[in-house]
Amino acid sequence: VEGFFQASDGDDDAPDASMNSVSPRTGTRRRTSSQLSAANEADAYLEAKKVSAERSHLTTTDVTALPTWRQQLVAFVSSTAFNAFFAVMIITNCLLIGVQVEYQSTHLTEELPEIGR
Repeated sequence: VEGFFQASDGDDDAPDASMNSVSPRTGTRRRTSSQLSAANEADAYLEAKKVSAERSHLTTTDVTALPTWRQQLVAFVSSTAFNAFFAVMIITNCLLIGVQVEYQSTHLTEELPEIGR
């Protein structure tokens, strides 16, 4: 196993000794900068997942503990009708922006109509 971390002469497939060497002081394998970068990314990902789990726990409160008006508001905002209404509003806005851009591109020298301002 010790020879695995050592590069042999003339063997191009062997790991580079400077990249995968064992520290003589600690006996542990040294990591390359790309390995450290990957380890840091993994640590950051795990930390983000932990924070996300903590936040989701905070937001999933017991609705029955809220005042009545807030219970009704939560029910309304969570409803399919609410989501559908705002989905239609967003799509309509996209279409109107498209119509306005099309109009402006074909009428470059004219001013916008009052409704388009």
